Amino acid sequence: MSGAASSSEVHPLPLGDGEPVFSAPWEATAFAIAVSVAGTGAFTWSDWVRTFSAEIAAEAHNGAAYYVLWLQALERMLLAHGLLSAEEIERRQRQIEDNPPPHAHAGQRIPIAIA
Repeated sequence: MSGAASSSEVHPLPLGDGEPVFSAPWEATAFAIAVSVAGTGAFTWSDWVRTFSAEIAAEAHNGAAYYVLWLQALERMLLAHGLLSAEEIERRQRQIEDNPPPHAHAGQRIPIAIA
């Protein structure tokens, strides 16, 4: 066995009752955007898995939170596939920081399909 930890040992997917849990609205949004964009065919889910896995491997000993890595991988994919420029990502980030969406106290469960 190699000395490298598996991605599930380093950054397990946060689960509650066997379902993904989000500690903040932005995490759910980042998750949904990645699934939605992959669903358009802009990139394959296999490409996503490779990119996300690379983010996890690069941060293995830095303790970055799961969805921070998810967001970093999403930004990398959006840039790599020419869907957004770095400037557009930064502009949108500033816009959200300056005008945060209201917090919804009632969540909705909407099924999604991956693959």
